[in-house]
Amino acid sequence: MLRRNVNRLEYPGFLIDEIPTPKPDPLASIRYSCIYWVEHLSNCGPAEGAREKNLQDTSVVYDFLQNKYLYWLESLSLLRSIPEGIMAVQKFKAKAISTKSRQLAELLQDAHRFILFHQPSIDIAPLQVYASALIFSPTRSLMRQLFKNEETDWVTLKLSMGSEWNACLQTLEGHAHSVESVKWPAAGIRFSR
Repeated sequence: MLRRNVNRLEYPGFLIDEIPTPKPDPLASIRYSCIYWVEHLSNCGPAEGAREKNLQDTSVVYDFLQNKYLYWLESLSLLRSIPEGIMAVQKFKAKAISTKSRQLAELLQDAHRFILFHQPSIDIAPLQVYASALIFSPTRSLMRQLFKNEETDWVTLKLSMGSEWNACLQTLEGHAHSVESVKWPAAGIRFSR
């Protein structure tokens, strides 16, 4: 099941490349569903009504995001699947907006900003989702407010963060020289240089 520090790591800076797979692996039984649950929910047949039912402000999905989102991100990091998580949240956000589920759409918008902004640190150190990601999120971020009790207690002096997300959606990293061009397959993506 999804929970904080599922691999029982000793400290929040434990790098993904240094993390051995525990025996038994706590993510073994949920690996597939952890990565592909949004895809399956999106592909539900309309006759079943499950898609629309699960995209409501009072749905089990809404409850999941409010209570398990950070644990899911930690697990995705351990599975080296944060990019799939980003695409899942983006896809889910678009569907929630189309159903006019205002609270769910707002929650998914904040969840999307959270994962985009903190991807670099969560990608390399899964427990940073609790250590740096919460602390360096805007004070009015829904994720920060919902998971305030998950902030690490050893950080005693916290920076004063802004109240809202800034205009930057994501910083692309990993290049040593100037970027000449960027190709992105999905429609509706914005870039600024």
